[in-house]
Amino acid sequence: MKINYPVFYAVMPILEQTGWTLGVNELKRDYNVVGYIASKCFLMEKRTVYSEDGEERMEYEVSFLYQKLDARYPNEWSFVVPRFNIYDQKCITSTVVDRLYKNFADAKKEAIQKNNELLKKLSYQLVLLGNDFKDFNKRYREQEEKFKEKHEKFAKLENYIETATHFYTPNRKIKNNGILVMMGDSDRVLSESLYDFLRFYDTNTYVVNHVSYEEFLNMKEQILEFGRLSERDAQFDFSYHRDQYLLFHDKEKDYTMLYDFEHPKMSGSYIIKDDNLFYRENIIPFPCDGAFYNGKKEIKVYTTENYQDILNSYNLFEPFDYNKKDATLTLVKKEETKS
Repeated sequence: MKINYPVFYAVMPILEQTGWTLGVNELKRDYNVVGYIASKCFLMEKRTVYSEDGEERMEYEVSFLYQKLDARYPNEWSFVVPRFNIYDQKCITSTVVDRLYKNFADAKKEAIQKNNELLKKLSYQLVLLGNDFKDFNKRYREQEEKFKEKHEKFAKLENYIETATHFYTPNRKIKNNGILVMMGDSDRVLSESLYDFLRFYDTNTYVVNHVSYEEFLNMKEQILEFGRLSERDAQFDFSYHRDQYLLFHDKEKDYTMLYDFEHPKMSGSYIIKDDNLFYRENIIPFPCDGAFYNGKKEIKVYTTENYQDILNSYNLFEPFDYNKKDATLTLVKKEETKS
């Protein structure tokens, strides 16, 4: 997977504009928490915080998987890869929470409790603001109904995030993202991830093959012991798979084609360009190791990542929008736009 931060559940506060407040020179928008949902998050940092009397507590810096990205679209939520300040490398998409959970149900219990407390707080505000208690029950019921309608929308968001991010689980196994590279006449073991390689070698032609973890370890041992992979010396080498083609990058066309070797007859193909994934219905998936069999012999890479890992590593899902009638999970099949 491209993103390997630890995954947990936490209670995510939802902020919305609730009014206006005085700024330095003019009015500015006033945002407040209007609800809570249970959501998956990436754990960025955990730390111990001490109070003046010596008591200690844990707090956790997390980046929730779905967030609002554009103030112009207040109803739209998108998948977010944690981002960092270029000056001090602080995460700019993070929130501090005081509890983490390993399952949805436990986080949901806390979210329900916080929402009940929020509704109770709103009723107190009615008491403080109202001079006439005769209409209190009526006003409270109206407010409760609005609160319920709003939280029905939040529940749709909560369910959507849980479905869209099903492959991000707290107990997921983190793969070794290292790669083996045949470059020219030398073979190397690289600690950089496949996804870093895709970004940094986009001016080269290369092919990427999938191997199992056991095969990867065997091939790594070959390089460390003999300085080269056995396929360079043997016409027929069956110690690992050499034909489970996964990615092919053509430096002239300037995109990387994703190939599902387990379903070779499928039409169309996903392509990676500028670190984004697109889908082209009319493209013909490459049938073989083009970088080596077409006389170009540039770079060949082996990885334990598979077809689904790569799909899951890019944002394939439509942003969630409250205003959509049917906010269900859909794969985005984007045609690459021509400039």
